[in-house]
Amino acid sequence: MEMIECAQCGTKNQQNNENCSVCGAALIPTSFWDINGDGKVDFSDAKAALNNITDAIGGAFSIAKSVFQTQAEKDLASVQKLEDDFRNLPPNNRTDSQRKLDEFRGDLRSTIEAKIAERLEGKPAGQEYLVYSDAQILTTSIHNIFKYLLSFTPRQVSAACTLSKAILAPSKKEQQNLVKAAIGFSGGTVGIGMVISAVGVALGWGAGVIAGITAVFVGSSFAGPIMWGVGGLSLAAIAGYFAKTSSKEVDSERFINVLKMSTDKAIEAIWDEYGEKLSEPRDEVQASSAV
Repeated sequence: MEMIECAQCGTKNQQNNENCSVCGAALIPTSFWDINGDGKVDFSDAKAALNNITDAIGGAFSIAKSVFQTQAEKDLASVQKLEDDFRNLPPNNRTDSQRKLDEFRGDLRSTIEAKIAERLEGKPAGQEYLVYSDAQILTTSIHNIFKYLLSFTPRQVSAACTLSKAILAPSKKEQQNLVKAAIGFSGGTVGIGMVISAVGVALGWGAGVIAGITAVFVGSSFAGPIMWGVGGLSLAAIAGYFAKTSSKEVDSERFINVLKMSTDKAIEAIWDEYGEKLSEPRDEVQASSAV
């Protein structure tokens, strides 16, 4: 029977012993070292072990290469997707004219806000709100801007100013006169519906009221005063939608909101026709608003 030599004390032990019979050290069976399986432990087993290690290292390297290659492919795919997504982004359809429109509209609004601040700054304590005289001064400033830039005020802008003033008019009769004037000089004008819608949104009108009043403004150029009764909306009824509340502060805020929103839409309505001219003297807007 083949004997196993103890690596610790050199005692020869039987093949089936797990531990040395003398020192008790664990015995490594010959088969463990017999790498090539020829029943002997010699140099050929060392060579076979070296080959196995080389193969193992090669296999590990192949696996690592595969992993890294796979990750690289994933990264490349991600980059490709980003490129595709960027390429498929919708084009920026905002034209130079639209940018200039936004700039002019923003400058005009800043001018309005500065003028409002000036008017409120001089108010005594407890009276920090705008009244009809303030509305007249503010709307005159807006008229002056357009007269300076265009030599006249477009009807859409005039309508926005006039309807804004109606909110702070001192009497119902004055409100009716202002509404009548706005209908008279802006009825049927291109884009007047945009201005009326802005006024209605700012004042909280319902869609039906906005549609009815817009119909009056649009139709008055064809049928004159006859159209004022369309849908049951008389001049007095239309003016009633501009009626004051019981709070001067609330009315002041309503006027400010209507003036800003309606002039925004008025500018949008006239931009195709006058935008190039309006966008020329950009630095003069503030100075030209002086009354």
